[in-house]
Amino acid sequence: KRSDGILLSFDEQAALDCAIELHQLGILKTYSFNVLGTLIESIQIAKDRFLFTQKMASIGEKFLPYEIVNFIDEALISAERLGYPVLVRDASARDNLPSSFADKPEKLKSLFTSVLSGSSQLFMNKSVKG
Repeated sequence: KRSDGILLSFDEQAALDCAIELHQLGILKTYSFNVLGTLIESIQIAKDRFLFTQKMASIGEKFLPYEIVNFIDEALISAERLGYPVLVRDASARDNLPSSFADKPEKLKSLFTSVLSGSSQLFMNKSVKG
């Protein structure tokens, strides 16, 4: 007997990425697979920090101020606006990549190059650390 469903939950990143790709390629629809558990749209929102904070705002939830930057000068201006310390991470929200804290401009400059090496954008938000 052929399977007719797929069970998704927030746990294994590779499995969630695979399910999203199956959805985007139309395979789930082509073979009439039912998605059980977490909806594909919910997974996509949770993986994208920008979409996630928009969703939180739309339902009245509070979240830390954030900015998405592409260049070091933007990062320095954003950090001043947000207030140090700031949390810096790859904007693509790949969970296997670490987040880093910068408590001063010099630290942000050194982090910028290393964090940006795998991404085209950085997600920065006010840290509750300091």
